Amino acid sequence: MYCPNPECLDFSEDGVHGEYVDTVSVCPKCGTRLLAGPPPDEPSGGAKETGGSAAGREDDPAVEVASFGSRQDAELAASYLVARGIEAVVLADDAGGEFAGVGSVAGVRVLVPTSRVGEALALLDEADQQGGER
Repeated sequence: MYCPNPECLDFSEDGVHGEYVDTVSVCPKCGTRLLAGPPPDEPSGGAKETGGSAAGREDDPAVEVASFGSRQDAELAASYLVARGIEAVVLADDAGGEFAGVGSVAGVRVLVPTSRVGEALALLDEADQQGGER
């Protein structure tokens, strides 16, 4: 199993797709669904197809649009996006909230499909501006 996302930390840091055991189905670093088999020898050139809205789909990988210091803030942002028709997932290294009192070094990230990044960033910016006016 390997992560096909060219924007994943594994690939962007060293140019090699992250490889995982068969029991892992989603990349722990970017949230993209893993593909079976060994990674390709040559990079695909970063060509991205658009279409569909499922976060982590092979043809529309999930990418980070925001990072927060707490799971609660990230969940709020993701819920805001979902309510406006953009699929969003929260990625954190806090055991699903089990260690809520322990800070996350990496932060808690919100990911959306690549094809919806522009819309998501605009909505989050709009929400941030509205929140600051109150």
